[in-house]
Amino acid sequence: MSIIFRHPAAVINGLEVLIGTRCQSFFGHPSDQEGIEVALQSGVDILAHTTASGGPWSSSLVECLKTARVALIPTLTLWHTERKKESPDEFEKGMNTVVLLLLRAYSTRGGQILFATDVGYIE
Repeated sequence: MSIIFRHPAAVINGLEVLIGTRCQSFFGHPSDQEGIEVALQSGVDILAHTTASGGPWSSSLVECLKTARVALIPTLTLWHTERKKESPDEFEKGMNTVVLLLLRAYSTRGGQILFATDVGYIE
């Protein structure tokens, strides 16, 4: 069973103000669509990964992300680590029907895609 912890919006908004005054980027680590909506409301600059649960993003959510100029880091290796207990067929299906669709949806709508490494996470 997964446990999703969400910080209260007031805490996230306070962090956003602090980070903004220091000219730093504000990262969000969403677990699902609700987490993305909290990230949008809180003014994050970058989503550190896609979401593996919750299905494809709606076109309106993708447009909101783009309008807010939120960049996305696909961190595809993350899903290899998070879903290692799945069979290869289940893993491939999840990647093709959710994770890669999210990346493609955002990219084709003109969303900014950044690339980084997940090495610190997977070690």
